[in-house]
Amino acid sequence: MTSADMSTSARLRVLVLWNRVAEEDEESEEAEESEEAEEDEDAADLPDSSWPPAVHGVPPAVRAVLDVLRARGFDAAHVNAEDDIDRIAAAVVIERPALIFNLVDDFYGDGALLGALAAYLELLDVPFVGADPACLLTCQDRVQVRLVLRDAGVPVPRFQTVRDVELVPSIDDLRPPLIITQALDDVYQDEGLARPLYHRSQVVERVAALAGEYEPPFLIEEYLPQRRLHALVLGHGPRDVLPLLEAAGASETTRHAAGPGEREAEPEARPWVLAELDPAASAHIGELARRAYRALGCRDVACVDIHLDADNRPHVVDVRPVVDFDPDGPLHAAAESSERRFAGVVVELVQRAAQR
Repeated sequence: MTSADMSTSARLRVLVLWNRVAEEDEESEEAEESEEAEEDEDAADLPDSSWPPAVHGVPPAVRAVLDVLRARGFDAAHVNAEDDIDRIAAAVVIERPALIFNLVDDFYGDGALLGALAAYLELLDVPFVGADPACLLTCQDRVQVRLVLRDAGVPVPRFQTVRDVELVPSIDDLRPPLIITQALDDVYQDEGLARPLYHRSQVVERVAALAGEYEPPFLIEEYLPQRRLHALVLGHGPRDVLPLLEAAGASETTRHAAGPGEREAEPEARPWVLAELDPAASAHIGELARRAYRALGCRDVACVDIHLDADNRPHVVDVRPVVDFDPDGPLHAAAESSERRFAGVVVELVQRAAQR
């Protein structure tokens, strides 16, 4: 540990915030309700050592961050919000943290509520690691992401927006294959990638099918069939890009779209590897990632997804301000391939948030 780490950690209490709700059968729910009825309802009376109760187990990402903070001498605690905003407020009162390390990736099972959660953390007046409400709300809508990036001169796949299902726009300016998704969905984890479209009739049919399940807007975009790269960007003033990554073992089948009438095989989750690029290409992609990060108002850390088209030209397809800190995730892989290492990134994020 450096002297800077020691001086910072000695005066900082960090509360790592996460959110998981275990699925339980009716009998266990009834037993828990009976047990809770016998307990003191005033959580503020619990001693520090009793908060939070270890009921559901701690996810790997939370353990990874806690291990780093404690190894570096920080006074680190954690709380599982369990979809209960009052638990967060109670933890802040009891633990009195200097800052919150926000690892919540959904609330009530809905990622769209993360902007509201960030606003709530701001109302608690405790600095926190992670994106602010405006960034989270903008990045949740991939139509808005593309409009902002295009306005900032960052290349994105060509696209059209469907806001009225009765008025599907022309796709004459788009080059097949195309994919269509609800704009608030995480398309790159969606089966829509495995079903590229080639004709307007297919587009209209897909829009109608989506309208039966979701509200507009829908995003029609060119599917870039080549390499999928990931840039982890750090910072708020000066912005650094960790070594570029791509999924290991991606086969030619998964890198090229299927032909008309065929179904493209979707790759399984694989470990991350460093992207093999020449220095000029790597520098260019890193600069695009910085520009996208800056244009969308990101802070601390974000993952910028970049796909290459058939001519190996990079396009930004997504910016994710909620990053997975799991040991198997891309942030861990990129950080461990840099001079910072994962522990250095975690400490840097805490120190930066403490200055806000």
